[in-house]
Amino acid sequence: LSSYPWSFATKLVNIAKIESTEAPVGFSYAFAYPSEALRVLNTYLSEGDYRSKNTRVRDEENTHIGVFENKKSILSDSDATMAEIIVNVDETEFSSGFTRLLYLNMAKKLAKLTGAGQETKNDILRDIALARSQALVENDGEIDTSLSYSNEYVDVRG
Repeated sequence: LSSYPWSFATKLVNIAKIESTEAPVGFSYAFAYPSEALRVLNTYLSEGDYRSKNTRVRDEENTHIGVFENKKSILSDSDATMAEIIVNVDETEFSSGFTRLLYLNMAKKLAKLTGAGQETKNDILRDIALARSQALVENDGEIDTSLSYSNEYVDVRG
């Protein structure tokens, strides 16, 4: 669930600045890590920036997930006020494509455990690659190419 920003599991939340007499080492600001977040995707200066997707603040150079004052925190050089996060959702909210992808990944694990033949494993890996593509397109009509994906079937093909 947390490996890709599935539209049914992402949410925009306000983040609270941690007030402290000292700045976090290497950063200007520290924000409380949202308790419901499985992963923080991006931080934004405002909801308008989120809606336009033009001003993504989070990148490796100015935002980091770390520890500040003994708490998991979002550390940043930007005075962001919002974060796009992945949240844990009830399985009834899963998209049909995501559900199919879960079933196929389970089949792959069972095939390994039961010693299934290579042809069966290849069929499952092919089905997973196809289901992943279909689920990603179903997610919002397009694949987020800013993220990298890997699976055994695609990696073998180079």
